[in-house]
Amino acid sequence: MFDVRKILYLAIAVFAVGCQPKSAEPLIWPQGLGIIELDGGKIKPCLDCENKVVVFHNFNESQLVPFKQVFMWKEHVEKYPDISFLIYASGDDIKYVTNKLTEYEFPISVFHDPEFSFYKANNLDTVDLQFKNLIAFLVVGNKVVDYAAIGMPEHFDKQLRSLNAGK
Repeated sequence: MFDVRKILYLAIAVFAVGCQPKSAEPLIWPQGLGIIELDGGKIKPCLDCENKVVVFHNFNESQLVPFKQVFMWKEHVEKYPDISFLIYASGDDIKYVTNKLTEYEFPISVFHDPEFSFYKANNLDTVDLQFKNLIAFLVVGNKVVDYAAIGMPEHFDKQLRSLNAGK
């Protein structure tokens, strides 16, 4: 029997590590999006922070599995307080997202982007990836420097360490 989680981890790893972002264009931050405050709203998005992890997720087409505890989000956020984590959850059912992320004890407040504003403004349809329902970037300033390997916690930790060190 196949372990769906292992297949998902492998797929995320292949897409995140096997491809490099093409564009050096600065990211555009859509204004006026709602925020889903999780964990008491302690960890809020910081658009002005220098170093960021930016994740786009289309939850209409993909489950929220990448935000489960197994991916060590809480540990990463605590270990790297100078890195801002910006999560753009695009889709219709905000109650579903809020309930699932609360169930998963996801520690980061999330932008609710029902109109896919982030995806459209940054032309993510042109990203050189086959699977575009979940795209994660490492960002310095407003420029993408690499894909973030969020599906591989140990490798992602190395990426965060380098990002935090300014490499």
